[in-house]
Amino acid sequence: MTDPTLQKDQQNESLQPDASRPDQFFLISFAGVLTFMALVAALALLLLFSRTGETFLTIRDDSVGEVLMRRGDRLNKTAYKKEALACYEKALKARFAGAQNRTHSLEAAGLILWHFGEEKKAREYLEASLAGPEATTAPYEALVDIHLKAGRVEAAGKVLEQWLQTEADPDGPSEEMKILLASAKIAQAQGREEEARTLFKAGAEEGKDPAFSACLAQNYARAGEHEKALSSLEVYFLQGGDEQMRSMRQLYRTLKSGGMPTGS
Repeated sequence: MTDPTLQKDQQNESLQPDASRPDQFFLISFAGVLTFMALVAALALLLLFSRTGETFLTIRDDSVGEVLMRRGDRLNKTAYKKEALACYEKALKARFAGAQNRTHSLEAAGLILWHFGEEKKAREYLEASLAGPEATTAPYEALVDIHLKAGRVEAAGKVLEQWLQTEADPDGPSEEMKILLASAKIAQAQGREEEARTLFKAGAEEGKDPAFSACLAQNYARAGEHEKALSSLEVYFLQGGDEQMRSMRQLYRTLKSGGMPTGS
């Protein structure tokens, strides 16, 4: 029989590194070095975070607004307007590294709401954007329209005055036409029908914005000049129409049937 004590000693010896095998010592040493290096790296990271962690988190939090804003911008260029609006509104609840990006998000969200017909909230966003740094002139068109639809003609006039002061040199033909259309709509709302008609005709002759032809047709219809109204509507349809297409078709049918337009 084998001596139990001898057998145990043999087992212990088998667990000990074999000095005749240098590769075994090398692996053990290498593993130890890696463990030590990992420990040093972890301690270095903890030290770094203790000194700069708060700054890092602040920077990360400050960039959330920009991340959501850029996502909204991408969606806003497509048909996903509701999703874009959701991104902008989330961005407005976050922090921005640049205040001008909050201005941009307010403007973009406000314009989407305006197109959706949510005019009260759109007005809040757009007015806030105009008060922010690096504001653009984009909100003015929407604000004039919102005030006129609510019957606030004087307020619409004040917005137009501010627009003209801000945009002393309109940014290209498109901006000029927007100002012209707003001016004509305000003149009409103030009862200056002839002046409004002149402005609508000037815009319609440019042939670029069907809104002028639609407004001109309504102006003629109110004045009882139905043939001229029908002619302006036909031009409007040829131009492709706009969001007023349904109401303009109804006006055309009414005039064609010899009826009197209401609410035009």
